Amino acid sequence: MIEDGATYAVKTVVYEKQEYIDQDGSTKQKVESDLSDEHSAKIYTPTLAETEKTAVNDAVNVQKNDKDNLLTPEEANEITTKIINNLKAKFGKDYDKEVEKVQVITKKVERNKNAFPEAYDANKLLGNQDTAEAGDAFIWYRDGGVVKITRDLTIRMKPAEVKPLEGNSVQAGATKIKLANFATGAEGITIFGKEFKQSQLKLKNGKWTIDSAHNAAGIQSVDKNADGTLTVTFNESLNQGTTIITQVTDGNDDKKPFRSEVKQAAVVARTDKATYPQQVTAGVSQWNKDTKKLTDEAKKKVIADLEQKITGLNGNVKVTINDQLISLGDTHFISVNATYPDGNQDSHSVQLILTDDVPAKVTMKATDNKVTVQNQVITVQANQAFSFQASAVDEHSHVVHDVRTENRPSWLNSNEGTVQSDYNKATNKKRNTKGSDKVPYVVTLSGTAPMKPGTHVFTVKTWDGANPENSGSQQVTLKVEARPLTGATQTVEVNDTNALSKLTPESFVPQNVKTGLGNGVTYTWNNGKAPTNATINTTGQTVEIQATFADHSPSTTIQGKLIVQDTKLAQLDVVAEKGAKVEHGTAVQTVATNVQNFPGNPPTLTTYVNEPMIVHVKVKDNSNKITDAKLNGNSSFVQSDDREYQKNNRAKKGSAKDPYTITFTGTPTTKGTKNTRIDTWDGANTQGWVPLNIVTKEQAAQFDGQAVSGDTQRVEVNASTADLKPENFVSAATKALYKKATGGVTYTFTQGKLTNNTVTSGQGQDVSITATFSDHSTRTITGKLVVFDQTNPTADITVSSTALGQAPHIEDKNGVKEVHVYGTEDFTIKVQAHDNSGKVAEIALVQNGKPGSYPFPLTQQTSGVGSSAQPKVLTLTGATGKNTNNQSDSTQLSEGAQWNNRAIQVKDGSNHTTIINLRVINHQQTTKYDPQVQAVTVKASTKALPEAKSAISNVKSLPNGAQYTWVNGSPVTQSGKRQVKVTYPDGSSDTVNVTVTYQDDVAPTITFPTSHTYEGVAVTHFYRGEPVDITIHATDADSNMKKLWLSNGDMHRTERQIGEDIKGLNVQSQLNGKNASYHITGTVPTDFADRYTVGNNQAVGAKKFTRLFNAEDQNGNQSAIDNSTKFMYIVHERAEKYKASYGQLPITVGTKSASQSSIEFKDISKGRLFAGEVANSSYKAVEKTVDKPNGTTFTLMNPVDGVQIDSTTGKLTLQGQAKQVGKTIPIQVKVTYSDKSFDIVDVSMKIRDDIPADVQYEAGKGSQVNGTTVTVYANEAF
Repeated sequence: MIEDGATYAVKTVVYEKQEYIDQDGSTKQKVESDLSDEHSAKIYTPTLAETEKTAVNDAVNVQKNDKDNLLTPEEANEITTKIINNLKAKFGKDYDKEVEKVQVITKKVERNKNAFPEAYDANKLLGNQDTAEAGDAFIWYRDGGVVKITRDLTIRMKPAEVKPLEGNSVQAGATKIKLANFATGAEGITIFGKEFKQSQLKLKNGKWTIDSAHNAAGIQSVDKNADGTLTVTFNESLNQGTTIITQVTDGNDDKKPFRSEVKQAAVVARTDKATYPQQVTAGVSQWNKDTKKLTDEAKKKVIADLEQKITGLNGNVKVTINDQLISLGDTHFISVNATYPDGNQDSHSVQLILTDDVPAKVTMKATDNKVTVQNQVITVQANQAFSFQASAVDEHSHVVHDVRTENRPSWLNSNEGTVQSDYNKATNKKRNTKGSDKVPYVVTLSGTAPMKPGTHVFTVKTWDGANPENSGSQQVTLKVEARPLTGATQTVEVNDTNALSKLTPESFVPQNVKTGLGNGVTYTWNNGKAPTNATINTTGQTVEIQATFADHSPSTTIQGKLIVQDTKLAQLDVVAEKGAKVEHGTAVQTVATNVQNFPGNPPTLTTYVNEPMIVHVKVKDNSNKITDAKLNGNSSFVQSDDREYQKNNRAKKGSAKDPYTITFTGTPTTKGTKNTRIDTWDGANTQGWVPLNIVTKEQAAQFDGQAVSGDTQRVEVNASTADLKPENFVSAATKALYKKATGGVTYTFTQGKLTNNTVTSGQGQDVSITATFSDHSTRTITGKLVVFDQTNPTADITVSSTALGQAPHIEDKNGVKEVHVYGTEDFTIKVQAHDNSGKVAEIALVQNGKPGSYPFPLTQQTSGVGSSAQPKVLTLTGATGKNTNNQSDSTQLSEGAQWNNRAIQVKDGSNHTTIINLRVINHQQTTKYDPQVQAVTVKASTKALPEAKSAISNVKSLPNGAQYTWVNGSPVTQSGKRQVKVTYPDGSSDTVNVTVTYQDDVAPTITFPTSHTYEGVAVTHFYRGEPVDITIHATDADSNMKKLWLSNGDMHRTERQIGEDIKGLNVQSQLNGKNASYHITGTVPTDFADRYTVGNNQAVGAKKFTRLFNAEDQNGNQSAIDNSTKFMYIVHERAEKYKASYGQLPITVGTKSASQSSIEFKDISKGRLFAGEVANSSYKAVEKTVDKPNGTTFTLMNPVDGVQIDSTTGKLTLQGQAKQVGKTIPIQVKVTYSDKSFDIVDVSMKIRDDIPADVQYEAGKGSQVNGTTVTVYANEAF
C-alpha cells in the first residue's frame, strides 16, 4: 500500500531499438539500454473531491534531446494540452467553469527561491513539500482548490532528421554524389558504396571529415555546399547497377547510436545515342522581320518542343539552340545542343519551318478633313457627310484576296462589293495583285453622321494570300463626336427678368433638331449657365444648350442666339440739393424727339433771388447705361457740368443704383421764368427729352409754407425793458430757419417800442417783429410780452392718522408731494400758507383748475389769515375706501393706486398763486400687516378643517374686520400644507401656508365576494367535493395595510384558520400598500359530515359558520366588530349545486330499434338565493351547463322492461316492448354524487307502434298461392 506523504525512489530506464548494417549487407536490429536515472518523488493523495475533479492519472511521455530533468516550454505545453483534453473529456462544457489554469513545472524549483509566479501562493502550491520537480502538474480550480499531479517522465531522444540523396539517383560513370541538407543534430554518416564497402564521415568542430580508418568505399573528398548540401567525390567512377546506402547517426557515441535510418540510391544507366525529331515549326508571328531572328518566346517554344521529342535517355535532357538568321518561306537547319543527365553533351541539326500565322493588317485612312483616324478609332462630326478608306496589307504573302465589313450602322455605306467584283474581273478571278505596301486592297466607306453622338463598333474581315480559306478580323470603332447644332433665335428686352425667365433651354431648340435627336432627350443650359440680358446685343449672343440622351450617349450642344434689345427711353429724377425746390421731378419718363407735346406734368425747378442753387439730374435706363444727358435751352444763371461729366461716364452709368448724374449750379439775381429742356441718350443711343421750367422767386419765398413763430418774454410790471431786443421775440427755430438765407436777416420792432405799465393776462400782449432779407423782401413775426407780479405765497404740508401701527407719511418726488396712506384707515392732511403781504386771499384743493375732491369721503376746513403768526390753514380729513380708486368706484383698490391732477392752490392779494402738486398714494393693508401661522390637526373620520382663524396665532395684532378663510377647504386626506387667506378691510389679502397634520382614525373597509346576506351578514356557499376559490378584499383610504385574519367573532379577535372549520381549505394573505387580499382556495372534503338546518326551507345537509373578518392598518386602526365585518359560509351537499335532466320529455321510442338519451347537468349555484337570504337589487340567478361532476354514478330506481342505464355516464338505452305500445312509462334515475348526496331525476318514455300490419294471401278458385306469389291462368276466372 502506498502511503500518503512517503518518499519513494523512482528509476527511469530507456530502451531503444538500434538498426545497423551487418557485414553481409543486411539490416539488423538490436535493443540497447543506455539511460538510467534515479530521483526521489513524494506521493500526494488527493481528497475525494479533488479526485473527482482530477481527470489525469496517467504518465505523460515527452520526447527530449537531453538527459537532465528539464522541460522546454514546448514540452510543458504538450503536457498541459494533454491534461486539458482529458479534463474536457470528463467535464465537457463545464470545464471552463471548474478549472482556472493548468500549470506544468519545467525545472526543479524550491520554496525559498521564489520560482513560482507571483499570482500563486507557493505554500498553497507545494503543500508540505519543499520542492517541485520538472513534470509536476498543478490544476488550479476556480473555487480556490489546487490539485498536484506528480509525473514520471519517460524520456526519449528525438531522432536526427535523415534526408535522401539529392535526386535519389546518379548516372553511371559519375564520380560525385550529393547529400541533402542536414538541419539536424546528426554526428555521423556511414556510406556503403561498391560491393557494400563502407566509409564513414565525422562531424568535427562543425566540419565534415573522412574517417581514414573507415574508408573502404574510397571517398576522395567531402565538401559542404553553400546551400547546406554535401558533395561526396569518389576515387573511382560508379558502375551501372551500384546501390549506394547512407546511414546517419545522431548520438555522440558511434558505437551505440540512439537512432539510425537508411536511405538507398541506385546508379542508373543511359543509352549511347538519343533519337532526334526530323523537324520543328515556328509561327511568323514569333519572328522579327528586321533582325531575321526568332523571338525569345519562339526559342523557348522550340526548345520545349525538342526536349519533349528527344528520346532514348533515362532522365531529362537539357537543350539549347544557336541564334541563327532565318528568312520567311525558306527551309532552315538549326543546331541543337543536348546535355544529358550524366553531364555529357552532343549536337544535331534539325529542320525548322517558319509558317505564316499572321492575318493581313487593315489601316483606316481619312479621305477628307471631316474625318480623323487615330489607333483604329475613326472620329466624325455629328450631322456631317464624311468618307474614309480601309486599306489592307499582308506583310508576309503581300496578297489580300478580299476585305469585308460586318455590323456596320445603317448610315455607313461601303463599296466593298464593287471593289471585289472589279478585282475578280481584273485578275481573272486570281485576286493576287493587291495586298502589298505599294498596292494595298482599299475599300471606301462613307455616309452622313447622325445628330446624336455615340460610339459604333463594326468588324473588318480579311483573307490573305497565305491562308485564303481562313479570315482575319479586327474591330474598328467609329465615333460620332458632338458638333454644335444650329439652334433657334429669341429676342428679349434688356434687363427684363420676367421675359427672360420665360425662356427655357428648349426655347432655343428648333423642331427639326428635336426630330433629329429623337425622343427621350433632356435639354439643359450648357455648364448650367443660363443666358443673361444685362447687355444690349442686337446681333445676338450665343446660347449653348446641352442635349442629354436617356441611353447615356455622349451629350451634344445646340447653339442658339439671344438678341437683347432696348426699346424703352431713359427715365430721370430732378433732385434739389441746395437753394431750390423741384415739383414733379421724380421718375419722369422721357419721350421721343418726334413727340411735340410732353404728356403729364413736366418738372418745375423753383429758385430764389440771391440763393446759390445745386440741382442734380439723375438719369437711368433699363439697359443700365446712359451715353449722354444735357441741358438744352437759355437760362443765363444756370451752369451745367454735362459736357465734362460725359467725358468720364459715358455708357458707364445709368442703373437705378448708379444713375448717370449731371449737376446744375448758379445764383439768380432777379425774379422770372425760363423754359428749358433736358435731352437724354440711353444705352442704345436712343434720344429722349423732358421739358424743365425754371422759376425764380423773391428770397423770402423760400421759407413760405414752413412754420415760423415768435417767442414770449416776461417782465415785472413797470420794470426796465432796455435789455429786450427784437430778436428776443423770435423763436429759436425761426431764427435758425431764416439764418439759412444768403446775406443774412435783420429784425426790427414793427411799432418801434415796448410798453409794460399794466399787468397783462397770462397770455400777454402781442409784439410785431419785421424780418428783412438781403434782396429787401420781408416777413412779419408776432411775439408775446407778459407783465406780472413775481412774489408768490408759501405753504407747508403735513399728514397724520389715528390708526395704530405704521403712520402715513409724505415724500417729495420731482416737485410733487406724495402722501402715502393705507386703505380704509383715516388720515388728516394739514396745509399752512402765508404771504409776504401778510394776507392769503385763498387756499383750496383744486383739480385741473377747479375745486377739487376725491372719490372717497373727505372733509375740508379753512382758518387763519395768512401771516406768519396766523397762517391760512386748510385741513383735509378722510380715508380711502375698500372699493375706490381714481378710475372707477366699483373696482377694488390695488396696491399703489394714486390720485393725481390735484393740488393745493394758494393765492395772495395780487392774485399771485402758489401751487403744491398733491399725489395721494394708497397702500394695501397687506403691506402693513404680517399674519403668523400655527399648525392644525384634522382627523380622518371627519376630514374637515377647523375654523381658518384658529390657524393664525397673532389675530390680535391684525385689524378688526379682517376675514379668515381656507383657500382650499376641501376634505383633508393626507398631511401636508394648506393655505389660509387673510382678507383685510381694504380688500387686500395675505395668503399663508399652514401645516395640516392628518390623523388617521378610520379603520379599513372590507369587501366580501358575495351579493347575498343572511340575517344581515354576508353569506357565501361551499359544496362538498367542489373546489373553493374566493377572495376577500380590504382597503384603507389613508394608510398601508398591516394584517388580515379570521376570528371567532368575539371582542378578543382571536385568530383562527379556515382549515379549522373546513379541512382542505387554505389561505394566502397578500398586503399591497393600502390594499390587501385574503385568498381562500382548496376543495371541500366529500366526507364533510357536520349538518345544520335553517328553518323548513333551508337545505338539509348544510353546515353554517359565522366568523369575524379582521383588518388592521399601519396606524393600528382595526375593522369594526359588527355585521359589516362578519362573514358566513355554509357547506352544502354536492347535490345542492347541480340540476340534472334528460332533455325533452317524454322520450319517444319504437320497438324495432333502441334509442339513447344522455343526461345533462347545470350548475345552479351562481347567484342562487337560499331561504332567508336577501339579495341586492342587481341579483340574477344563473344556470350554466357543465360536464358531469366527477365521481357521479347512476342507477334506476324502478326497473322498466327495455330500459338500461350506464352507471358511469348516466346514458339511457330505451327500446319499447310490443305490450307497451301507446303507453307513457315513468322512469326514475338516481344520481349519486361523490359525497353520497343524490338527486332523483324523473324521466318518461312514450312507445310508438313501428311494426306494420301482417298481410297473408289465401288461394281461391282458379288461383295458387306461394307466399306472396299468386298464380292465375289465362282466360280462366279466379
